[in-house]
Amino acid sequence: MLLKLFYEYNGSILYDCVDCSISHRHTVFKQSRELLVQEKVNNMKIDNNLNSKYAVIGSEVESMMSVSDGNLIDLCTEMKAAYPSIVRLVSTKRSVTEAVNAAYKTASGLISKNEEIICESIYSIDKLDLAVALLSEDGSIDTLHCAAYEVARDVFVGADIDAYAEVIAEKTGVNKDVFKDVVKAKLANMRKC
Repeated sequence: MLLKLFYEYNGSILYDCVDCSISHRHTVFKQSRELLVQEKVNNMKIDNNLNSKYAVIGSEVESMMSVSDGNLIDLCTEMKAAYPSIVRLVSTKRSVTEAVNAAYKTASGLISKNEEIICESIYSIDKLDLAVALLSEDGSIDTLHCAAYEVARDVFVGADIDAYAEVIAEKTGVNKDVFKDVVKAKLANMRKC
């Protein structure tokens, strides 16, 4: 019987029955929700290499379980529900800023366009290292702002902006003064809050 999620209430889930000719609802317990999530994940186009401890979202990687079609945040959420013990890595192939956003919202890691793991969890990587990795991936203005925001978070709590800008310039080729100006603009916005 095909069931369509209707809403969750008090520990059970009510579904509309899709393949019955009469209109009615079925009450199913939380175990069935896990089956529904698993079915939803199975319907995604997944390269299912279950021997891998990683699941790549947003790109297809041959040696890892991967899914590339759909909204990154939704895909991360669904993969987290279906495979809670597998490390999710969001690919920067589509967009660096979208990947960072999805990683923060779902406590996932990042994988580069060259299929190198940047971090297993975005919360465990040093902000300067993350900024260097992001700018190495993509030199766009959006990525510059994303990297500057990461650095600004550290500078806000006392890190040396000059030292950070020097490292960024040395490792990525971004102009030191330009980077400092963008970080200072991010800091000004943080201080307004």
